[in-house]
Amino acid sequence: MIPGRPLSGREIIAKVAAEHRMTVDDLVGPSRVRTVCIPRWRAMRELRERGLSLSRIGQLLNRDHKTVLHGLRRAG
Repeated sequence: MIPGRPLSGREIIAKVAAEHRMTVDDLVGPSRVRTVCIPRWRAMRELRERGLSLSRIGQLLNRDHKTVLHGLRRAG
């Protein structure tokens, strides 16, 4: 990370994973356990706030755009 530079999508995912004491593999993996889904939804929200498309967020998290849309609705 370079100070003053916006975080990349992968860096945001890594930051959220670290804040929840998880690995990036946990967030992008297939698990549908609530303790993984909630941080994943948070990562989706942060990525969307940065202006990323639903498709791009899905690519970063190994999900399709409909799953991302559902996660954003759940994240509030």
